[in-house]
Amino acid sequence: LLSASDTYKNEDCCVFWTAMCCLQRNDIAVCIQHFKRISSNSDHNLAVCCGLMECYLRLQHDEDYDNNIDIAHQMKNLKSSVKQLSKTDNIQRLIYASIFFWHIARLKQARHYIDKAIAINADDV
Repeated sequence: LLSASDTYKNEDCCVFWTAMCCLQRNDIAVCIQHFKRISSNSDHNLAVCCGLMECYLRLQHDEDYDNNIDIAHQMKNLKSSVKQLSKTDNIQRLIYASIFFWHIARLKQARHYIDKAIAINADDV
């Protein structure tokens, strides 16, 4: 049987990948909803913040975008969160961020996070 924490980890993982599929389809509104469902205590939370930033960046370039979302304010908060969450020794969190960037073809950023994970402990990566 799975413990409660394992169940939440599995659910967060499923929701994360659902959000990633929405992002690949450029279904930004649904993607944002899925990313926001993931627990703030999840190992995915750094990747989620990066994903939300990507969503808001794409919204800025969307001609059909309605200005109901204050993108500048959202981006400022997310940048702060990413900066704070990047100062982690949680290898899994860094790996998920790297995987996120790899999937959206931002290979330099993916490499940055995987290098940070390796620097923490090469034996665990």
